[in-house]
Amino acid sequence: MPAVPSSAFLDRLYAETLGLLVQARNYMAYKQPRERGGDSAARLEVCCESLRVTARLTQVLSWVMILKAAERGEVPQETALEDRWRVDDRAICLNDEARREGSIPPGLRDLLRSSLSLYLRVARLDCRMRGLQPDLPDMSDAEGEAVAVAGFHKIS
Repeated sequence: MPAVPSSAFLDRLYAETLGLLVQARNYMAYKQPRERGGDSAARLEVCCESLRVTARLTQVLSWVMILKAAERGEVPQETALEDRWRVDDRAICLNDEARREGSIPPGLRDLLRSSLSLYLRVARLDCRMRGLQPDLPDMSDAEGEAVAVAGFHKIS
């Protein structure tokens, strides 16, 4: 059975995720209303992409929290590795097309990039912990190449 990451690693990942959640909340509460302009379709797209940021970050945070619980012995490690805790909401979380479009305000584009980068790092780690091949896109292109939605492949 794969080992749960160390407490120190999980603490740093938790702090990073929580920091991004606070940054997203502050942006959405204070800055986004001032940046929101355009027609109703553009405003709807901004709302949808804001929810995408939230979905990525909450999925990562729940993953970190279940692993922290397993690391502290609060839940069995087998429970933490159940499929229901996988970082696997690819249809929503890996869609990256809107971040590259001009109708998305710069602050939200930054949050989309940061949340996608964190989500991909955690999804790769989650795959490796489960013995799955992390068939995920690379975030090395900061301008955002199209992100392909790919499936997990069991390592033979």
